[in-house]
Amino acid sequence: MKTLENAIEHICDLKGSVIAMTTFTQALLKVLPPDALKALAGEYDAQVEAMRVHLLNAKISEKSVNAFERDVRGVSATIQARLALLF
Repeated sequence: MKTLENAIEHICDLKGSVIAMTTFTQALLKVLPPDALKALAGEYDAQVEAMRVHLLNAKISEKSVNAFERDVRGVSATIQARLALLF
């Protein structure tokens, strides 16, 4: 029973971390100047591709990879929407 409690506690901790990072990302994307946002978009795409290569060789669950891809789509959509408003 203690192991289950520890797992639940760890999952809740991870959820809190994800929520905090999502909040930070949203705030950052709203205040970046247009040129910085364009540079971020290019760098983000490059980092995503590098992480995909890494994940191909990592021992990680398919659920984790799916969550990564889902969140990448969300961040990419947010960046593109913000860029569309600015340009």
